[in-house]
Amino acid sequence: MSFLKNNDTYYIVHREIPIHNFTSKSGVMDMEMVKLWRDYLIKVDHVLRTETSFIFVETIQDVQVLEEVVEETYN
Repeated sequence: MSFLKNNDTYYIVHREIPIHNFTSKSGVMDMEMVKLWRDYLIKVDHVLRTETSFIFVETIQDVQVLEEVVEETYN
C-alpha cells in the first residue's frame, strides 16, 4: 500500500493506470472511462493525474476522528 500527498490532502493509492489506456487512436481522452474506473474500484473517491498516468486514490480523512475513537475506547 502506498500513500500520496497532494497539496494538504493525503491519499491511499489503490491503482495507477497509464493515460494511453484512456486515449483513442485519434488522441481523444475518454474521461467517462476514467469515471467508470473510479466508480468501479472499491473505496476510490478521487483521481489524480500525472503527465503519464491516472492515479486512483482514496482520501484519508482527518486524523482527529481516529484519536477521538481511540480515546473513547480506552476511557
